[in-house]
Amino acid sequence: KPGGEKGCPPPPPKPKGRKSSQSKVPYSPPRPQSGSLSRASSKSPPRKERIESKSSAPPSSSSDVDLLHSSLQSSGSCALSDVALLHKTVDRIFEEEETLLNLHMSTIQESAELLTLEGKLLQEVQGKEDYSIDDYAKKLEDIIDRKLGLIERLSGRLKGFRGMLKEEEILSQKVGSMPSY
Repeated sequence: KPGGEKGCPPPPPKPKGRKSSQSKVPYSPPRPQSGSLSRASSKSPPRKERIESKSSAPPSSSSDVDLLHSSLQSSGSCALSDVALLHKTVDRIFEEEETLLNLHMSTIQESAELLTLEGKLLQEVQGKEDYSIDDYAKKLEDIIDRKLGLIERLSGRLKGFRGMLKEEEILSQKVGSMPSY
């Protein structure tokens, strides 16, 4: 390495396609299992609990990322602020990904409940000759409003997440294009 300069560290891994069982969000509701061990006790705690337990550490301890950044700074590494920002952005993406997946799952579950209500509403109207069209219209409007709220909330969260992914991609390219010695 000419001049004793050190290159920038490689960018952190992207959150896409992770295989770690610790960071996966369950996609199906828990099923009863035989035996005395529950599903929760056989796996590591959810990411949110791990993050909260880290934040409850003594104030004198630093996170791994902060420790890495301070060591890079003391060694005179190039563009530390870009690397630090990239690491923090990736960490935020991991947290937001988990939130988005959980919101998506709850949206699917609530949509299924609303679909059941719609089916019952239609059966009620089609099964009676003397139904109230006003009651039908009001109940249908309530269901549609709830569905719109679900979609708008999920869509807003998704747009924010995609913005974070774009930011990460730009930072990753910036850090990746820095000269290494």
